[in-house]
Amino acid sequence: MRFKLFALRDELREGIIDGAMPENKWFEYLDTSITKMIDLLPTITVWEALALVLRYRNDPEVQQAQVTLFTAFGEEENQKLAGIYGKFVGHIIELLFRRHVGIRYGMTGIARTVVNARALKKKTAEIITVAPETSTLTHYA
Repeated sequence: MRFKLFALRDELREGIIDGAMPENKWFEYLDTSITKMIDLLPTITVWEALALVLRYRNDPEVQQAQVTLFTAFGEEENQKLAGIYGKFVGHIIELLFRRHVGIRYGMTGIARTVVNARALKKKTAEIITVAPETSTLTHYA
């Protein structure tokens, strides 16, 4: 997974070099957050991710930062950055459920009784990309 994140960060930086992506604060957010995630990979677990969801799901500052992020990614100039963000979320989902294959089935069963498991996975990954412990969004939003 570490090398997938390196490749994603390289893709992001190459987009700036070749002029395909804007060099703005959303580029900076993605660049620094992907780097932070690479550094934190050894410590990220499903349990930590769920704790982040529980801690930040109703946090107004994090929610507002996330709204600001999604609004910015909806703008035409940031579409390629939004694509990188989508891949980033996908890599985090893959990390969580590859690393904890044995837990995946139990969690999925539990999650189905509460909410759709796919929505929970996506929400977990989205929180990881905005939580202060695992991203730099609060510096940019």
